[in-house]
Amino acid sequence: MQQLYKPAVLGLIVQLSDGSAHTFRLIPGVASAGFLISPVIPNNAAFAVFKNNPDDMRLSQLRPLAIGITGENGFREDYNFQEAKLRIFSLKFEAR
Repeated sequence: MQQLYKPAVLGLIVQLSDGSAHTFRLIPGVASAGFLISPVIPNNAAFAVFKNNPDDMRLSQLRPLAIGITGENGFREDYNFQEAKLRIFSLKFEAR
């Protein structure tokens, strides 16, 4: 049965403060380990800015205003978000 069953694909929609919206594939097993939502890091240059100064104003346009979860047909039957936990914390890098 496991070989025939394919769970619905989920997406995480992130609306940024610059007005743009991005959809990322949300893999429940990977998401359960945790991931960074704010700021959205689209490339190596943005990561370097974030690593050196997480409060840098250049990252302000990459901060989410809203997030949502979407899915293809069938995801409502396959996933239960009532027991999901959302943990919010601040990530800080130590200066070297």
